[in-house]
Amino acid sequence: MLAQWFSARIALRCALGVAVTVAALAILALGPPVQRVAADSPCAPKGDEKDASKYQGSNAFYLCQEGPDHFSTPTWGPSQELFITCRPSTLRAGTKWHIWCNADGSHCACNRDDFIGGQGACCNWTPGQHCTEPGDALPGKHGCAPSW
Repeated sequence: MLAQWFSARIALRCALGVAVTVAALAILALGPPVQRVAADSPCAPKGDEKDASKYQGSNAFYLCQEGPDHFSTPTWGPSQELFITCRPSTLRAGTKWHIWCNADGSHCACNRDDFIGGQGACCNWTPGQHCTEPGDALPGKHGCAPSW
């Protein structure tokens, strides 16, 4: 009787060990969780909207991605690349801009070379103004980076 009890216990331990091992392998095979973004998200395929409150005019756009391009210019100081989408309530609703801005977003441009060159006229726009002001500049036109 004692031998049967030990046999049953060993069999149970083996079965549990196999089950735990199989479960662990299944989890490893899945890999890290994947961020899923709804196709109709204003930031698709860049991800979810980020906090844009540090940028001027943030109520006019969705901040979809910051960077990866970070640099410093003599005119504008620390600067970075932004990917924004204009909110539905703005003049340029749904437009996806690829722009470069200084740290607080008081000076931005849709042309990286002009921004780095420090040409004042190119960069007197906030991210929000890219969505609210009329003009010829549009993604992919008049020297602006293409829409993403």
